[in-house]
Amino acid sequence: MKSNECQPAGGRLISSLPTKLKNSKDSPVCALNGGPKEFTAKKPKRQSKRKRSKNSSNEENNNNGNKESAEEENDGKKPLTLEPLDEVSSTKNKYVVKRKLGEGGFGAVYEVKAKIKPPNCTTKVFALKTESRKPKSPDRLKIEVAVFTALMGCEEKIRERFAMMIDRGQTPDFYFIILQLVGPSLQIIRDNIIRSEFSPSTTFKIALESLESIRRLVIFIEI
Repeated sequence: MKSNECQPAGGRLISSLPTKLKNSKDSPVCALNGGPKEFTAKKPKRQSKRKRSKNSSNEENNNNGNKESAEEENDGKKPLTLEPLDEVSSTKNKYVVKRKLGEGGFGAVYEVKAKIKPPNCTTKVFALKTESRKPKSPDRLKIEVAVFTALMGCEEKIRERFAMMIDRGQTPDFYFIILQLVGPSLQIIRDNIIRSEFSPSTTFKIALESLESIRRLVIFIEI
């Protein structure tokens, strides 16, 4: 073996280095105290079949766990979409879907037309709000039903600030309530009608009206 080469185990030669560098403390491959010496590369330890099998099993469990977590995370977050002319039935009436008004994480809101005009109503057009019946859904609609039902028995000055519930029901896929159809949302007014930001005075008035509605609802709940 040549004096200016270091040879690792396996017989593969490492490119020649100047003698000065090899014999110095800066040499990356040659040992100190004695000049160039051979070094042996450590072979990686082989895992036993049992350990490899255990690691494989753990990896599979992790993958399955991640898959289940992803399914749980998505469960209930893709509400059933109703199309125009679809029918939704309660025990009292049937409603034909006209168009979608909005959509959230667990349901959507549609404009619908009733087959039969409900008592004490001057129109057949209402809003239908849905909520998925999947296990991970948050049951917000049950709370809304309880509030709307209570509001039906309250005095006019409180009731006038909230949409009234007309009907409710369920299908194999979702729960739903039928509400009075109110005007366009603040977002639609801003983006599609005035096409600009609200002025500070308008924003202030909207905030005051919203707070007043909340105040009356809280007073009603506390009574």
